[in-house]
Amino acid sequence: MASDKVIEVLNEIRRSELTASIQYMAHHDEYEHLDIPYLAQMTRREGIGEMKHAEKLAQRVLFLGGRPANSLLHPVFSSPDIKENLQKNLEHEKEAIERLNKAIQICIEEGDHGSRQLLDEILKDEEEHVDELENAIEFLEKMGDQALLLWKQGGES
Repeated sequence: MASDKVIEVLNEIRRSELTASIQYMAHHDEYEHLDIPYLAQMTRREGIGEMKHAEKLAQRVLFLGGRPANSLLHPVFSSPDIKENLQKNLEHEKEAIERLNKAIQICIEEGDHGSRQLLDEILKDEEEHVDELENAIEFLEKMGDQALLLWKQGGES
């Protein structure tokens, strides 16, 4: 029998992933409109990745006999300030990592190694997202408007 605690944390993480996916795609649309291909591609890739995480979490919740959550964890954030968007995404990714580590501990305590393995995979992806966002913010802080010019040309940070 599946643990209600595990289903609950899987659904909380699913809500976080759904929120992140929509937020990343909103930023993708803005950056595409502003003709900043590097940021548009990065946020699109991250948004799709978050949606895939949400899908895997839904499949796991269903497998365990639960119902997947379909609401957002918090409102979607979007600002005309690129750095502010990057910082907010970074903040959300760090919160996701904290949430995942707590959920992994619950899975261990409840003896649910399948859910723990899924969360481990998602955790690795989120850590990569943090690294990418930190690099982009650092590049923007160092280069200022030059960063935007490079990103508009499709260059990476």
